[in-house]
Amino acid sequence: MRDDEELRAIISNLEHDRDEALAQWADAEDSLRMADLELRQAKARLEELASSAPAAPIPPRRSRRRGAEELQITFEILLPEIRFERGSAEFVATEVDDRRDLYTKLCLLSRNPKEMRGKRVHTADGWLEVHFSTGRGNDGRLYYKRQTLDGCGVWRVLVSDKAAQPNDISWLGGQ
Repeated sequence: MRDDEELRAIISNLEHDRDEALAQWADAEDSLRMADLELRQAKARLEELASSAPAAPIPPRRSRRRGAEELQITFEILLPEIRFERGSAEFVATEVDDRRDLYTKLCLLSRNPKEMRGKRVHTADGWLEVHFSTGRGNDGRLYYKRQTLDGCGVWRVLVSDKAAQPNDISWLGGQ
């Protein structure tokens, strides 16, 4: 009789464990259905957002290059006596957020250079330097030098920033 009781207890425990496992399985299936529903809703929302998104912008590299080329052409037409050196137009296009101060100084250089009040770059013969605001700070650098090319007086100009100053001054010294 004792063996029957033990067997009944074991069977009862097994039935209990089975019922718990079935309940957990049912809960897991419910959770899976909910997760599947949420995934389908998220995919539908993503498709909705993708279809209403504006057209992809021009990749930045192409845009920067085009902006630099456009600036170079504009400078050549509006300020023909100024020759930009070493990627200056690209620097202006990509690094100068507010160009008003720079443009003011370039016009002053073109029209009345004596009012520029540039400081001599000590290791670069004939080069002068003025600071300008880039829109983020007064860390812009405008280096300029008067030179005669093809019988015409022109200003060679390098536009850069303080971070590149050691490299720029080294380059200017070789010019």
